[in-house]
Amino acid sequence: MSKDAFEKSFIWANAAERIKADEIEKATDGAKNKTRVASTHGVMPFSEGW
Repeated sequence: MSKDAFEKSFIWANAAERIKADEIEKATDGAKNKTRVASTHGVMPFSEGW
């Protein structure tokens, strides 16, 4: 692999990892703020017979 190709692939890999880390941070940000989905608390509708 040429030096130029290596540099380009390294830059792409670094950018991909940074984007991945940003997406993970966005996904876990709600958990840090303790936001909840209302439908998951309490009895679910039509669940009495189960």
